[in-house]
Amino acid sequence: MNAIDLLIILLHPVIAVFAVIWILKINGKVGNGDLNLPYDEGAGEDKERTQSKIYLLSWFMVITGFGSNIAYNVRLESWSLNGLLLPGGAGSLHTVGGVFGLGLLTYLRFRRSSHKSPTVRNSRKNKSGLKFQNLILILIVIHAFLGFLWLLELLP
Repeated sequence: MNAIDLLIILLHPVIAVFAVIWILKINGKVGNGDLNLPYDEGAGEDKERTQSKIYLLSWFMVITGFGSNIAYNVRLESWSLNGLLLPGGAGSLHTVGGVFGLGLLTYLRFRRSSHKSPTVRNSRKNKSGLKFQNLILILIVIHAFLGFLWLLELLP
């Protein structure tokens, strides 16, 4: 495996690591706890802008993942359409998980935009939203672990 193949394979994981660190920092899970989302004071526009950034970043992550997989397999000259879209082993679970996560974010985005209601950040009703964020973070960690297993399969 030459350096170009290694760069292609590592493109998606490196971007993903920085994206996850950024998301964890925004949610106050890592680093300085005072650096919470800018909408803690109640600015709804900042919250929506941050969520839009996360949504666009998710699309970018999935596109770079598929692009890296396609570029790597084309360089190896051992590809089929089925293998590019749904690779074998841990790669298939990682791919399905990424597409499922993107679908979930898209569903939640459209559901949220269909009914806008004012929410109070510290209310009991909104505590389920925080639990949901934690669930999403757990799914991201599982997804990253599957990606790590797939990376171990790809590297010689």
